[in-house]
Amino acid sequence: MKIPKPIPATWLEDLYSSGGAIRVKDLVDGEFYYGSCRNATVARWDAAKHKFTYVRYKFGDQYLEDINCLEEDDGYDLFVPVRKTGSAQAERDDINAIKELMKLS
Repeated sequence: MKIPKPIPATWLEDLYSSGGAIRVKDLVDGEFYYGSCRNATVARWDAAKHKFTYVRYKFGDQYLEDINCLEEDDGYDLFVPVRKTGSAQAERDDINAIKELMKLS
């Protein structure tokens, strides 16, 4: 199935109403969210940039990468948040990696 660029408003509404995606207006600045994109399942919302930040692992390196939210579709990968992060070890590991690279406490 080919996904049109940008994603049509009707598709977005389906993601919000039945897909469980969280709307931008409901995101909390600095909070970590579990969701989905090509390279991550945990990302931190930055309201000032209007983007998510996640840890990208590539060829043995790790670095921070920003990614757009659904409402800022630019035709590339998007992070789709579905809930705040929980207590799963993998989620905590990702949060700690992001905090370390961002030099957050």
